[in-house]
Amino acid sequence: MVTDTKTCPDVINFSEISKVNCLTDRVKRLIKRRQEAVEHICSERSRLATESWKETEGEPLDIRRAKLFRKVMQGNPIVIRDDELIVGSQTQHVLGASPYIDYSIEAAIENLSSSSEATGGSSVKRAILTEEVRQSLLEDCNYWKGRNTGEAVRREEEARFPWLKDWIESGLVLAQQTGTPPAVRHVDYEKVINIGLEGVIAEAREELEKLDYSDNPAKAYKKDCFLRAVIIACEGAIEFAHRYSKLAEEMAIKESNPKRKKELEKIAEICRWVPAKPARNFYEAVQSFWFIHLCVNLETANLAESPGRIDQYLYPLYKKDVLVEGNISRQEAAELLSCLFVKFNELTSVKIKYDKDNIPGTHLQDVTICGVTRDGKDASNELSSLLLEVLAQVRLPQPPVYVRYHSKINPEIWLQAVETNVRRGDGNPAFVSDEVRILSYTDHGIPLEDARDWAVAGCAGSIVPRCAMHGGALGINYINLAKIFEYVLNNGRDFRTGKQIGLETGDPRTFTSIDQFIEAFKKQFSYLISIQVKMSYITTSVDVANYRIPFASALLGDCIEKGMDAREGGVRYPQFLYHVSDRG
Repeated sequence: MVTDTKTCPDVINFSEISKVNCLTDRVKRLIKRRQEAVEHICSERSRLATESWKETEGEPLDIRRAKLFRKVMQGNPIVIRDDELIVGSQTQHVLGASPYIDYSIEAAIENLSSSSEATGGSSVKRAILTEEVRQSLLEDCNYWKGRNTGEAVRREEEARFPWLKDWIESGLVLAQQTGTPPAVRHVDYEKVINIGLEGVIAEAREELEKLDYSDNPAKAYKKDCFLRAVIIACEGAIEFAHRYSKLAEEMAIKESNPKRKKELEKIAEICRWVPAKPARNFYEAVQSFWFIHLCVNLETANLAESPGRIDQYLYPLYKKDVLVEGNISRQEAAELLSCLFVKFNELTSVKIKYDKDNIPGTHLQDVTICGVTRDGKDASNELSSLLLEVLAQVRLPQPPVYVRYHSKINPEIWLQAVETNVRRGDGNPAFVSDEVRILSYTDHGIPLEDARDWAVAGCAGSIVPRCAMHGGALGINYINLAKIFEYVLNNGRDFRTGKQIGLETGDPRTFTSIDQFIEAFKKQFSYLISIQVKMSYITTSVDVANYRIPFASALLGDCIEKGMDAREGGVRYPQFLYHVSDRG
């Protein structure tokens, strides 16, 4: 057997992959439990956040946010359920979430009027909200009233933009509500797998030692606060995993089934090691990934946390364990990934009404496979193939998988991807053009190596993993192009309200060519979009001034080096999302 991963050829054994059984009895039971689960609205995270905010009054914002996160890590309920191999849950329920009232109380308030009408992630699915939880959330909402970020944004809108109501009434724009921080991210899962959170903490400590207060004391102190916040947050995530380790140990002592007892002892060992330290094998890598994915979701209710190119950063340890050393079989690896896919489907959120009505369902946990490597070679590997097989057999909504197609792709894996799509019958996996997406980045100055590393994120967009974050526009959003067309027809006046909203570009009945109409449309669009973008920049700045994400920032380049939170622009490639709609 080959013992050197570097000399072991990257050959995909499609025949052996096709033989794996992803739907083991264990996985079937996990799926059944998830499918039968009823959503719960919980209050533990909200109560922990409220307690922390009271305890840290007067401290710097970065430190307060980090301590809030650490308190959640220390106190959020933990549970290890029967059959689980990958552990870590949002709440004590299979399907449950707490409103993130430290950002906005809007989603909580909408669900608290009557416990019989509570909904979580969708308007058509009822959620369980006990009277005890309702009272706890009401108390927390009363505390956060006037203190939360969503209200700060609303106050700025009302004070600075009195015309906003006219725009909303006309249907020109959607008033995007502020239930969750608008962001699309892909944190550096690979970094944690390779160096562990202790390695990240060491980087932050090193940058702290470098700080020079002599030149610009205020700037140095700001960096100091951020770096200390990173350390606090990472230590909190390590504590979270260690709590699971202790729980698994306690459960193993009481377990009478020898097989399950051994599994629990293994879980305890793994959670003691990762994500604090570098993963040593494939099992630890998968568990480390899940802890980080869960923690960034517990830090903030982000709806678009992309796992990204999971077949690339998990492959080295898959190759070592399965292909080189034979420590585990393909069947065992498939079961671990199947358990992970079930965990993806346990994440949910308490959404505001607009999101529940228009984008119901689970998070956008986009997995990207294949594509090219940073040096331009085909990136398809055996883990890409195994993930497709898991996707074909474990027929759950999450995660959506995207195959990066390019001219050099392994034709057999391309065929497998198409067959998987047919086997599922639901458009999963989807296919995206590698060359087009890479070009879209290099055309905007992104270095070719980074551009080649892109991953799908959000609805169907893309992101440069580990070093970019899409900051979405707040306030008025989704400008209606059909409405702008209407303003050209009516000289800038709104048909619905009769108010002059657009420019006076003339009576189109006097136009003598289509070119005049197009020019009028361009003027209307430029005028309205410039106002809208300015407002969104202002309201987003208010949002950023009130909210930080120290844990996610620790895992986004180059935040530690810059000493700056990702939401303030610490990432290498900050991007600003803006939405334009073709209809009302």
